[in-house]
Amino acid sequence: MTATDPLLSPGPDHAASEAALRAWASARDPAARTAIETDLWRRFGHTLTVVVVDMCGFSRRARNDGLIGALSMIATLRVSIAEVAVRHGGRTIKFEADNAFLTFDESAPALTAARDALASLRAVADQPIKISVGIDRGPVLLLDGTDLYGEPVNIASKLGEDMARRGEILLTPAAAADLPDTWGLRPISLSLSGEPFAAFTDPPK
Repeated sequence: MTATDPLLSPGPDHAASEAALRAWASARDPAARTAIETDLWRRFGHTLTVVVVDMCGFSRRARNDGLIGALSMIATLRVSIAEVAVRHGGRTIKFEADNAFLTFDESAPALTAARDALASLRAVADQPIKISVGIDRGPVLLLDGTDLYGEPVNIASKLGEDMARRGEILLTPAAAADLPDTWGLRPISLSLSGEPFAAFTDPPK
């Protein structure tokens, strides 16, 4: 995928969402702000399963192999993740450095895609890539199909980037709610921002 890929480039609704956000910022009447918020959620709100993929070991690879070697791993990761998302009916919303943000309509294909990504990147012949993954589900704003906001995005990012081990997938109860026991997930207790946080782990294989 490149910056000119339609999936990652601003579309016709970009100006509309930007204008609405600017209008909210300049509005002083609480009722006007509420009306703008309601309209934004109506137009851009979705209930989705959010998957955040974090590449492990970028800094170490940059020190050992140089910046170009590390960046080549990111390029490989991006191509592989985009292909995995398509295979399982998901969407690649954006890439930020060595992170990928994906959405799925349901949690089952999201977890299947995460497992597929782990296996695909581990099998890269010349430079196997390790990732960690966070998954949450809930209401999000998908602005113009190119950016994603909401608590599920924040939590999936925290799980994938900061809390999951190499090769591990962490899911919130909301993301795991519709998955049967046959998926083999294990409930665990974590600490998120200093507070107890219930989650499920799909441990490293």
